[in-house]
Amino acid sequence: MGKSQHIELSAEQRHELEQLIRAGSAPARVQTRARILLLSDDAPGDWQSAPAVAKALLVHPNTVRSIRRRFVAEGLAGALYDRPRPGATPK
Repeated sequence: MGKSQHIELSAEQRHELEQLIRAGSAPARVQTRARILLLSDDAPGDWQSAPAVAKALLVHPNTVRSIRRRFVAEGLAGALYDRPRPGATPK
């Protein structure tokens, strides 16, 4: 079993994620990732495990772990948005 990722959001990042969810204009996938990051934040002092966050948001625990890992490695934008896919552009 791997080491759990504890993430800490700055006040600016937290505000950006809350605005993203509140506006409701972002794709559902991006909103779910934002919710994962908000529930995974260690700053309020009530850190939750991946299974607890997954149960609250109705996603698989591996999804929570991968979003946390992407946040640590690539930052906020890397965790929220998909990377471009290879191949020909859609017709």
